[in-house]
Formats: sequence, C-alpha cells, structure tokens
Amino acid sequence: REAWKILEVAHRGNHRVRQIRLQTLRGEFECLKMEDKEQVSEYITRVEKLANQLGRNGEPMPASRIVEKILRSLTDDFVSISCVIEESKDLSVLSVEELAGSLEAH
Repeated sequence: REAWKILEVAHRGNHRVRQIRLQTLRGEFECLKMEDKEQVSEYITRVEKLANQLGRNGEPMPASRIVEKILRSLTDDFVSISCVIEESKDLSVLSVEELAGSLEAH
C-alpha cells in the first residue's frame, strides 16, 4: 500500500513536470520567427526540432501545422512567395520538404 502511494506521488510529479514542459514548448513554438539573416533551411530545422520535442513530450504535431507555422513566421522577404504557395498548393497535404524546396528556390 505504501509503495503504491509513492508511485502515485511520483507519477503526479512527473505529470506536472510534463505539463510544464509542454506549456513551455508550446510557447516557444508559437513565438518562433525566422531571423533576418537566417537561411530558410536553418529556420525550418529549428521549427522541426521544436515540433519533434513537442511530439516526444506527448503532443505530436501534424505536418500541416508545421507548414502553416513556417509560412506565417518567415521574414518579410518571403511575403510574396508565401502568398503564392498558400494560393497554389493544398497546405493540408504539403510536406515540409516540399515547402522547403519551394522556399529555397525563391
């Protein structure tokens, strides 16, 4: 009975830690923006790393959400190409790799 209580308390603590970690990662993901001198490939790698961390902590990120995040958070240099991509491609099935190719060709 006492061992069960210890496990219960430990699990509750782990759950709290995970929730705090998830909240922190969510905040980082939402605030993420491409830096002025950053290469597209570097920025996409940063976004994917954060999305993978969220997934490892119990919140998998669909590719469509990653694609949308990247398009919304690029520098002003990419406004026109972002609009073209959004209007010409189905973002719900566009892979991050396809998006990267389109952006790097710009």
